[in-house]
Amino acid sequence: MNQGLRSSHALAKFLKALRQKHIEIDISWTGGNEQKHIWHGRRDKIQMLETLLDGFSSTEPVEVKIAGIVELISSAGKLQIRNREGELIKVRFSKKMYQAVQPFRMGDTVTLLANEKTVFNSNTREEKKTYSLISIDTQSTPSGTSLLPAEDSHNE
Repeated sequence: MNQGLRSSHALAKFLKALRQKHIEIDISWTGGNEQKHIWHGRRDKIQMLETLLDGFSSTEPVEVKIAGIVELISSAGKLQIRNREGELIKVRFSKKMYQAVQPFRMGDTVTLLANEKTVFNSNTREEKKTYSLISIDTQSTPSGTSLLPAEDSHNE
């Protein structure tokens, strides 16, 4: 289970304890933009939030092969691939994988191996798949198109 799900379940457990002991709580915090927030945790709100948070579950990661056309590469660790079915698949990658991803350009055909994890919300019956890059297939070749002007590309 990932950190986000563990945190959600821990908070749900805390809220359950509050509800069972008939405790109401006011929580205040300062956000990243220095804005102050206040949550008034009354019994009905505590029960509703507990139910929402406790409804999340996740599958163990499964290795999957993803093939398609590169539509986005970001140095922030984001890669988007459009597969044959027209589905846009968003894959995250770590900083140590950036060098393997960097030679590819938009429009390149690529095949990669990724971990797929499915997060399911039993309250809304929705699921979301997340992908993290493991490796790029050696058969995938980047276009090699340099972003440098032609006269500068030979002066490496």
